[in-house]
Amino acid sequence: MSRGPLHVFSRSVIIALSAALVGFSQLGAVYDGDEGLHLVAARLVQAGRRPFADFFYWHEPPFLYLAAGWMTLAGGGWRAVHLLSALLTAVSMACLASLVARSLGASERRAWPASLAAVLFALNVLVLKWGTMAHNYAAALVFIVLSVDAALRTIERPGRLTAFACAFCAGSATAFTLLTAPLAPVLLVWIAARNATGTLRTKLLAFTAGALVPFLPLALIAWQAPSQTLFGLVTHHLSYRVETAGTLDYQWDVLVSGLLSPQVWVLLALSLCAIFQTRESAAARERHLVSLCGWLAATLGVFVIGVHPPVHAVYLVVLAPCLAMLATAGTSGLVRRLATRGGERFVIGGVTALFAAGLVVSAYRGRVWVSEWDRIERLAAEVVAVTPESASFYTTFPFVYVAANRLPPPGLENGWASQMTVPDDTFAMLELSSAAAIAARVGRGEFDTVLLWRDDPRFPAADLDRLYAQQKDVDRYFVLRWGLRR
Repeated sequence: MSRGPLHVFSRSVIIALSAALVGFSQLGAVYDGDEGLHLVAARLVQAGRRPFADFFYWHEPPFLYLAAGWMTLAGGGWRAVHLLSALLTAVSMACLASLVARSLGASERRAWPASLAAVLFALNVLVLKWGTMAHNYAAALVFIVLSVDAALRTIERPGRLTAFACAFCAGSATAFTLLTAPLAPVLLVWIAARNATGTLRTKLLAFTAGALVPFLPLALIAWQAPSQTLFGLVTHHLSYRVETAGTLDYQWDVLVSGLLSPQVWVLLALSLCAIFQTRESAAARERHLVSLCGWLAATLGVFVIGVHPPVHAVYLVVLAPCLAMLATAGTSGLVRRLATRGGERFVIGGVTALFAAGLVVSAYRGRVWVSEWDRIERLAAEVVAVTPESASFYTTFPFVYVAANRLPPPGLENGWASQMTVPDDTFAMLELSSAAAIAARVGRGEFDTVLLWRDDPRFPAADLDRLYAQQKDVDRYFVLRWGLRR
């Protein structure tokens, strides 16, 4: 890339968006129920516990080790992990912008694609929300972008290294979230169909090796705890997930709400423009980018929508990199058709304005800006004030463990999983307490302090009043009790 003033502007846009992602992550403006479980599990790993073998977990484990290592370096707590996710999302944005600039023929005259791609990615409401919290999506987005970049390089170069790197990145994305499972197969087929130089057989062998490497740590965990790993990653999702009432209706509502998003319409319309216009483009790199991103977006979209229900809107975040690149290519095609400086500014400005307006609409509709972490930290402060470090503590609200810098008691690491309808021997195999067992443990007074929902039917208030000498209504939903009557 040249270093003209427009490129300076593009870099400035990327830096500004990165700062916005980091700032948003630290405001505590969003949180999610699963996030509490991820953070608790990461703290357990930090303490030397192993997922599946030592505590029940139902997602891929690489994020736990990444978050645990980061918390060891940067300090514990949700802010540190939010910062990690925001930085990873910023890295994926920068890599995506660089890839688009190379593929769409960057020059001083055409430096805008990098900036637009960064905007269409970072200001996507799904990326802004889920790419800045304690989830595995941010790391997966980095590897999705890197795998696309490596695939484009693989068909242009004769060596094996880029094929290995492409598969390693695709496998790493899947190791972080199984929602990207079709990534490596699509890349493999696309490379085989588009390979322009070098021995295809050698590249395919290197690709196969690269795809397997990211799963070696999981294979080690599975070797240590085969039954627990199989149940957590497969059996649980197929048979024992806590079902959403009216699953098909819920599935339909998710799809309709997605189609009602203004951002979705902008991305889809521009992506279709890219697909239909690239035949007229003389730039091979642009055709390859559009072809690959088109196949990936279609395949991942069908897979995510067809995944074992219920499907949540967040799952669609894995489409964000491909749609951002496609939409930028579509905008580039529209600009070429106008062939005037004024028309270029009108198209680019219009796309940016529509997308930003779509962010505002989607954020308001989904209440993205509602903060909860301040409330969680207040609850944790109440717990810490009455609970010595050596005392036992139990809560049904896992976020409080993180904010209070405490670990959950053994068998209580995953409160949601305790509600599974599985035999007692399965709970024993998973070293997990069932909902009935948890109620019995609380009823026996096993914990010095408890923070429970006010109207939780599992824990009758009269029984708790007999067990605990002190209680406090910490907010409208939770009651804190301490001081066991010995």
